[in-house]
Amino acid sequence: MRPFVLAVLFFIGFSFRMWYVNLSPQPLLFDQGEYLQTARHMQLLPYYTNSIRPYGYPLLLSWLFDATGTENPLIWKSIQCAMDSMTAILVILIGFRVFRKNIPAFVAGVLYLVNPFTSAYAGILLTEVLTVFLITLSIYLLVINYYGKKLVIYLIISFILGFIPQVRSVFLFWSLVNLSWIMFRIFRTNDTVRKKILQPIAIFFVFLLPFFYSMAGNYIWYRTLTPFTPDNQFVLNLYISLYIKRVTPDMLRFPEEVDQANGAFTRISNSEERRVIENKYSNLTRDYITHNPVPFLESRLEKMEYVWEKNTWFPLTGYRDSSHILIIRWINRILLGSSFVGFVLFLRRQKKSASRLDRFFVIQSVILIILLTLYHTVTTAEERYSLPGYPILFLFTGWTVYEIYCRIRGKLC
Repeated sequence: MRPFVLAVLFFIGFSFRMWYVNLSPQPLLFDQGEYLQTARHMQLLPYYTNSIRPYGYPLLLSWLFDATGTENPLIWKSIQCAMDSMTAILVILIGFRVFRKNIPAFVAGVLYLVNPFTSAYAGILLTEVLTVFLITLSIYLLVINYYGKKLVIYLIISFILGFIPQVRSVFLFWSLVNLSWIMFRIFRTNDTVRKKILQPIAIFFVFLLPFFYSMAGNYIWYRTLTPFTPDNQFVLNLYISLYIKRVTPDMLRFPEEVDQANGAFTRISNSEERRVIENKYSNLTRDYITHNPVPFLESRLEKMEYVWEKNTWFPLTGYRDSSHILIIRWINRILLGSSFVGFVLFLRRQKKSASRLDRFFVIQSVILIILLTLYHTVTTAEERYSLPGYPILFLFTGWTVYEIYCRIRGKLC
């Protein structure tokens, strides 16, 4: 597709998002306030890190505030609208490479351009839009470099893979899986021992670069040398997930146990106290699971479903009557169903004319969807947590539309 067409589509997506987020401006509540406060600290304090939040998103906010000299929401909303619109372009480009057909790629991209799910978060000071963009960009670079195997592109991918866990730490495993694949592929395909050794080392070093800021900041401010957040997010999230099966739009207060846990981790002042708090909540979690194994397993299975539900047009306020909820719920269900159909039809095509790139993309898609489903069995399973998988859903929905088009025209896909 010509660059001019892609530019027009980008402009349409950007304009749609700027209009959409202003339909119901969202209040600056909950996690948004903590990201904003962390960004402000980063502007003033060298290598500042938050004890429970990864540094990636607030660091970018602090750079933006420094560059513009203002915290005007219009600026960061505009950038997030542009970023999510760029994700739509990446969806189109991935579709062109994988499907090798214009129609499914174009349909997937256009549907993503006007989707309400990610668009709503362009007006929210949260990590969702950035995470979706970085993961989609990683997949795009892996796809275009599948046959080329250019070291420079692999180095860029490695840096992005290292930065993603600094935005959302739950994606560390996904990053490590892709990093391992890149290093193995370089080792297997290079023809000299020197390249087999030095290039994977370079890839791994670049992957580690984003962790250095975290290690430096954690040592300066918390006297702990860890590449992750000083407070154990897994312990806190697992404990909280025992008392919050899901976060609903009408949830105004969390259970008392959740407030106590958040408060306990917030007040930690040194490494010894951190170990005491982590051990306390690890033991409480273990005791709960031991005495309630069946309810625990049932709630984990329910979370697998909850995380893929979409029940609101906007995350916090606006358009909450029953008819609006029903519409957005069914739009999401249709998307989930059509993407599954497209995935099955695409697999069927592979039996006839599969390429190595086809198989690679299918494996990438399956791994990401499974991880998104499993990750959040130990969290509050908010609807927004599954958004990084939505570019994949739109791509396979595009294939479904293409298959329908072929059948209507009496053609073979």
